[in-house]
Amino acid sequence: MSDWSTPPQLAAEWKCKPHAVLKFISSGELEAFDISHNPGTGRPRWRIHRDAVKAFEQRRSATAQADAKRELRSQRRRRRRDRAARNSAKSHVTDNATRMEVSE
Repeated sequence: MSDWSTPPQLAAEWKCKPHAVLKFISSGELEAFDISHNPGTGRPRWRIHRDAVKAFEQRRSATAQADAKRELRSQRRRRRRDRAARNSAKSHVTDNATRMEVSE
C-alpha cells in the first residue's frame, strides 16, 4: 500500500462514502493537502498521508473517546468541588459577619 491515499481509496478502506472523508478533511479533523494546479480555486484533489490517517484513527478510537470522556468528567468534578468550596467559604464568611453583628 502506498503512503498516500485519495478520499475514495480511504472511504473504501473505512467502508464509508467518500463524502464522509471529505467532511473530515473540510472540518480539519483529517489532515490532507490539495495537489491541484490552482489550490483554493476549482475542484481540489486531496491526498492524505498514512500518518495523518493513523493519527485520525487514534483520535477517533473508542479508547481515545473513553479517555476524553473520563477526563471531561474529572474536570467537571473538579470545577464542582472548587465551586462548592468557594460557596462554602463565602457562606462561612457571611455567617461570621452575621454572628458579629448579632453579638454587638
